[in-house]
Amino acid sequence: SVNLGWIDLLTGSFTVQEARIKSLAVQYVVDEQGRDNLPKSSAPEGASPAERPVWDTIASLQISEGSFLFEDRQRKLRLSLPLWQFKMALDDQNHQVRFSTGRTGEGAFEGHSFPIERLELDALLGTTGLKLKTLAVSAAGAGMEVSGSVDDFSNPDFDLAFRAGFDLGRISTHFPIQKVQTGNVAAEGS
Repeated sequence: SVNLGWIDLLTGSFTVQEARIKSLAVQYVVDEQGRDNLPKSSAPEGASPAERPVWDTIASLQISEGSFLFEDRQRKLRLSLPLWQFKMALDDQNHQVRFSTGRTGEGAFEGHSFPIERLELDALLGTTGLKLKTLAVSAAGAGMEVSGSVDDFSNPDFDLAFRAGFDLGRISTHFPIQKVQTGNVAAEGS
């Protein structure tokens, strides 16, 4: 369901007040010849970009029970997230953005598959920058969390901190590297 503001709609400067989508399935596939299934833009080449980012035209968006599949048959890559939720809501001048997976997904690289246990995002998205509360990924014994900010999208200035951990025993069961029984590596930085 979608709710639009009538005044904005009549003046041609619309904002989606609220949109809710249930059971959205997104599939992006690149075949062996490099062709993909993304729609092509009808805008003339070299056309100027929109005056405001697309997320600035949406006050509230909620997607529940989403699924995502990316497959690149040329590079033998695959990413499947069978269940996820997304929420974006205008909070003052920024959008509060949250994304999280609800079920273990799967990645594959050249025939080696691995579980994706967690993918989570919590951020404030502005017109020109991003404040990242957390971006967390856990897959096949590796985990990383990132926080910080990206200012000025047109000339990005990154201020990010990260923490990562690797369970070498688990990782070696999923990838073509020398098998390791045990071992952990941890790293932090900014």
